[in-house]
Amino acid sequence: MARALSNLAIAIVRQGRLADARPLFERALDVQIRNDGPDHPAVAQAENNLGRLTMELGDLDAAKPLLDRALATRERVYGKDHPIVALTLYNLGDYYARKGEPEQALAALERMYAIDVAALGPDHPDLVEDLEALLPVLRTLGRQRQAGEYEARIAERR
Repeated sequence: MARALSNLAIAIVRQGRLADARPLFERALDVQIRNDGPDHPAVAQAENNLGRLTMELGDLDAAKPLLDRALATRERVYGKDHPIVALTLYNLGDYYARKGEPEQALAALERMYAIDVAALGPDHPDLVEDLEALLPVLRTLGRQRQAGEYEARIAERR
């Protein structure tokens, strides 16, 4: 049931109806916790999904604890360097950037990038998305040279 609710919520998000998806993601999380307990990887996925959506809806304060719990569970279950951890680090990086905390955003996004490089190899095309996530944060911090290097890597992979 939780998976069906999440899938429906994702379909609604893809239609651009973010506010309509929130109650479905919330219900999916409740069902998942009831079925599997709070420390299950499926609960972390539900928290990550709801955290991302909540952030997109502009409720940053409500998104942060969801993302923190998702990260803690994923690190405990999969290890700190597993690629699934990188997905939540991306969301946390985005959270910190939106909150105007670029140093914390950079720390989360650089950790995400390091995990993905280790998992995929340094020349994998999927790393373009990681580099694109890092660019605005680097620019905000005045690290233009590093941003330029990342732009060059992006251009090489396209």
